[in-house]
Amino acid sequence: MLVDFSNEGGISIARIQEDRLDARVAIELKNSLTPAVTCGNRNLVINLANTTFIDSSALGVIVGVLKDMGTNGNIVICNANGPVSSAFKLTRMDLIIGLYESEEEAKAALIPA
Repeated sequence: MLVDFSNEGGISIARIQEDRLDARVAIELKNSLTPAVTCGNRNLVINLANTTFIDSSALGVIVGVLKDMGTNGNIVICNANGPVSSAFKLTRMDLIIGLYESEEEAKAALIPA
């Protein structure tokens, strides 16, 4: 699984390069995202611009990473289009993980006021 990471002002940004996030790549997704939050960064933007499909196993990985962060961190999603956005809404995960249209909006949501 190809994930491009950057760190901008204490916010980790994971740009997922997979078009399908499903059971086939769920373990790789977890192994890619977990170090981003265990190294001390407590805010994570997951950019899904290149992703056209996500299933429950990948959604579960994202929830698991959020749980690993505890109350001291947050995950937001950006550029989730079509079926990917629908999956977050159908599972009501959009109530605990913010969905934003752009990376800039997602980063702004994680910056304390």
